[in-house]
Amino acid sequence: EKAGRVIYVIDNGQELHMRMVFEVAARADWAQGRRLDFMGFGLVQGEDGKKFKTRSGDVVRLRDLLDEARDRAEVELKKRRGGDPEDAEEQALLRANAELIGVAAVKYFDLRQNRNSDYRFSYDAMLDPKGNTAVYVLYAYARISAILRKATSTVDAAGLASATFAEPAERALALRVLRLPEVLQQGEVDL
Repeated sequence: EKAGRVIYVIDNGQELHMRMVFEVAARADWAQGRRLDFMGFGLVQGEDGKKFKTRSGDVVRLRDLLDEARDRAEVELKKRRGGDPEDAEEQALLRANAELIGVAAVKYFDLRQNRNSDYRFSYDAMLDPKGNTAVYVLYAYARISAILRKATSTVDAAGLASATFAEPAERALALRVLRLPEVLQQGEVDL
């Protein structure tokens, strides 16, 4: 009721319909000065390439999707450690890690897609430990954290300000990271 901007997030196939609704709302003065925006996205397809349909009930519910991702991550963790944990505490930790990995895998897989492109949903692609996946990013993070724990010296924020880069790629990466706030702001504007 008090929103200054309303964003409708639905698939690209609904864009014309929403534009017409917005036009009617503007002519009837229902928007009352509010900004109405459409933010479309591509279709999510099954591995068979067919569109997930919510009305027919053929779509996987989010909770079921997250549970399946967790269960698959748990199987993979058990396989990597050589079997089930010995005690309840280790089992609980493994289950919690599987939950984190499964949820991260689903989020990352969805967010890495081009918002406007259709994409095929695949648990195997989502939970692949190689390539552009959350599992790979989490593994890299764990490795970096282990290296930092073993490091004999630390770098504070003041030290980063005077950092020097030996390679042009290091400097280019640092400059890109510095642009993050600007990119996030522009992303909001471009919705």
